[in-house]
Amino acid sequence: LRLNTLNRYRTEIILDNFVQHGSVLPLQDVNRREGALATLVKPFLNAEEEREFKTVFGASLKALQGQDRQRIGRLGEYLSFYEGEEYILVLSASRKMKSVRTLVFVNPEISARSTLLALLQAAYIKKRWRSLKSKGGLDSFDAMLETKAAYTLAKANFSKVTEGLRREGWVSKHVLWIPNSVLQFHKVSPDQGDGEESETLEDQANWKMRAKLTLTDLAKDPNCNSAVCEAPKIMEVSEDKM
Repeated sequence: LRLNTLNRYRTEIILDNFVQHGSVLPLQDVNRREGALATLVKPFLNAEEEREFKTVFGASLKALQGQDRQRIGRLGEYLSFYEGEEYILVLSASRKMKSVRTLVFVNPEISARSTLLALLQAAYIKKRWRSLKSKGGLDSFDAMLETKAAYTLAKANFSKVTEGLRREGWVSKHVLWIPNSVLQFHKVSPDQGDGEESETLEDQANWKMRAKLTLTDLAKDPNCNSAVCEAPKIMEVSEDKM
C-alpha cells in the first residue's frame, strides 16, 4: 500500500529532503521513511531534535507572551513583509540560538499551496540553522534576516516542489496538517469608519503609515473553518499593544 497524500510526517520528509538535495522523493521512499518514524523508538530518536528546533504550524497569540514576545519583537513589523500571503512566519530563539521555534501564524482558510510554502520556508530555516550549528557559527544567525532569506528561497523554488510532487504522484490539493490555532490578521486605520476616503496617492500613503495591525485569535471560535475550533474564544491584539 502506497499512501500518496500529504500528512505532517510525509510533508516534513519531502521538504527536508528537497532543501537538502533539490528533488522530491518518490512515494515508496517516503512511505518507507515514515514507517521507520512510526516505530516505538521515534519519541526517543526525535526528542533532542524537537527541543532544539521545532515548527509550530498554527501558532497562537499566547506565543507572544513573556520572553517569547521580547525575542520576536513586534509582530506588526512582519505584516508588510508577508503582505498577500495567508500566513506569517517568525522565529522565537533562545539566548545564543541554542534552540529555535518557527512560529507559523495562519489564516483560518489557508490553502494547501500556502501551507506548503510556509513549511518549505521553515525547512530552509532549519537547514541553515543546523549548518551554522555544526560549524559553531550560531552567533551569526540573525532571526529576521534568516527568515527573509528562507522566504526568498522558498518562493524561488516553490514551482520545483509542486512539479516534483505532481511528477511523483503526490496529491497536493490538501495538506493533512491541522494548525494548532488560526488567526485573522489585517491592517486597519486608526480613524477607519469616519466616512472619509483617500483620494490621492499621498493620502493613501499616509493612511498606510497610520495603519495598525489587528490580530484575532480564532483557535476556539465556533465560527472559524478549522477543525481545531471547539468553544468561543476570541482575542484581539493591536500592533501598539505588542
